Amino acid sequence: MLAREKIGRHLFIAAAVCVLWSACEGAELAELMRRWEDPKTVRPDAPTGEPSGPYVSMAAEAAPDRMRKVHAQYMNSSQAAAHLRSGGDVAILPMGSMATHGQRGPLGARTLIAQATGVLLAERWNALLFPPIHYSCASPPGRRAGTVSISIDDTLEYARAVIHSLLDGGFKRVVLLCADPSFDRHGTSLVRSIHRDRRQLPLYCRIDLLPNTEEIAKELGFAPGDDVRTMAALKILGHPGVFKGRSGTWTPTASQRKLSELRTKARRAGVGTPPAGGRSRGEAEGRTSIKQAAVDKAIAILRREAR
Repeated sequence: MLAREKIGRHLFIAAAVCVLWSACEGAELAELMRRWEDPKTVRPDAPTGEPSGPYVSMAAEAAPDRMRKVHAQYMNSSQAAAHLRSGGDVAILPMGSMATHGQRGPLGARTLIAQATGVLLAERWNALLFPPIHYSCASPPGRRAGTVSISIDDTLEYARAVIHSLLDGGFKRVVLLCADPSFDRHGTSLVRSIHRDRRQLPLYCRIDLLPNTEEIAKELGFAPGDDVRTMAALKILGHPGVFKGRSGTWTPTASQRKLSELRTKARRAGVGTPPAGGRSRGEAEGRTSIKQAAVDKAIAILRREAR
């Protein structure tokens, strides 16, 4: 009898603990959900990473339910197979680099920008976004701290193997999404060689959804650089405030701005884009901080351009 009462008492305590634990988890989940794009959690004039409250607002793309639908790494095999059966036969493979990016830019800036662009396009194309290729032939290779550069041959061979594996796995189209203009020529030759081998044509593209055009600069309030692109990418990926963006502003020449506008018009018309020129994505100088309101405005532009 005593043993039975003791067991019953332990079971009651365990049940009570489970109820309390579930309540705490529910409260934490509710608090997390409240954070997504809640303007009350961040002062409009506060620099990113310095919110007035305990939280930095999250982008809608970073909500768990949306991440599970877009990011292949969060799916299991059954879910991926179901996605393929439903007609989602496009795989997006971002490609970046680990290299010096200005004096203060993150080493993985190009990877982050490509990955965030992939998130926006995946939702539009009903595609799955696969984890990015982080290591490639860095440009310029150099030997600065943190830079990881492998030969262009190794880069192409690895990318080729990944694309072949995705095609073997049931995807009919693979988009190699790059943010490094120096890789354009190699990326184009890579997809052509895969087409010759398999008669399936992967797509190589470098899409800048936040181009440095007069129209975008006027809407944003300053000429966009990779600093604000990186900050917007981090927020879309669920890591707001990690990089504060102190690379400043940079004003392009008239010819560079004209080229950027031509690239944007060509991309919207679907007729391809001319090669990049000058320092259209270069490091900016002079700006001391980028405020959260500017990052949110940049994300709104990115969403619009991805449509």
